[in-house]
Amino acid sequence: MILQGDVVVTAMDDANRERHIASLARGEFFGEMALLFDTPRTANVRTAAPSTFLVLSRDNFYRLLNQAPSLKQKIESGARSRMSQPFPVQSPAAALSAGSSS
Repeated sequence: MILQGDVVVTAMDDANRERHIASLARGEFFGEMALLFDTPRTANVRTAAPSTFLVLSRDNFYRLLNQAPSLKQKIESGARSRMSQPFPVQSPAAALSAGSSS
């Protein structure tokens, strides 16, 4: 979970080009798909500003989800939504510029 700062999420497309997937900020999270679905990483995450994160081990992640069913539902729903989204065509630089105006 991002406690402070901003990150850019990218992945390689079928033509082996790095594509912008998302820009995330305080309160958002990443890395859940690999933990939930026991799959290899599907994206890369880089900081776009000085950042602080809450990092959970796999065991603590599952313990938290078991103790908070509504959080589990929210994280699972978000992961499924992310998995179904196609690659955007916007470049990472353009996405950062667009994100800074909000």
